[in-house]
Amino acid sequence: MREIRLAESAGFCFGVQRSVEMAEKLMAEQGSCCSLGELIHNEDVVERLKAQGLRVIASPEEAAEGEHVIIRAHGVAEGVYDRLAQRGAVVTDASCPKVKRYTPLSAAQVPRGGSSSSSVCANIRRSRAYAAGVASTLFLKIRRNWRAG
Repeated sequence: MREIRLAESAGFCFGVQRSVEMAEKLMAEQGSCCSLGELIHNEDVVERLKAQGLRVIASPEEAAEGEHVIIRAHGVAEGVYDRLAQRGAVVTDASCPKVKRYTPLSAAQVPRGGSSSSSVCANIRRSRAYAAGVASTLFLKIRRNWRAG
């Protein structure tokens, strides 16, 4: 018979929790805001935030001038900030600091169109350094699985 063990604690990682708290604070202050893509990968939480006034947009071009736009926990490519600025959006960056810091991937490692993950694409574009060792190996394994699916 299989044994089921319950975790001592459950919940969001630091970066996701931070993003949710930032969105809640922004909505409390502004009444509403939008996120560029779903703020986190949790449909229930995103739906709860939508009920509180969060609007999810798919591209910077959907942001209205002066609208408060929160960047999702998994980040966006550097050029997206410029596109939001051109729209006159007010940007709050809720990207996880660890995602930004610990994802030193190079665009040279992934052929054009090689990854469909927005967080991976954002971090590849953000960084110009080459990943090495375990991070590189892990990324290549993950990439193969995305292509297979």
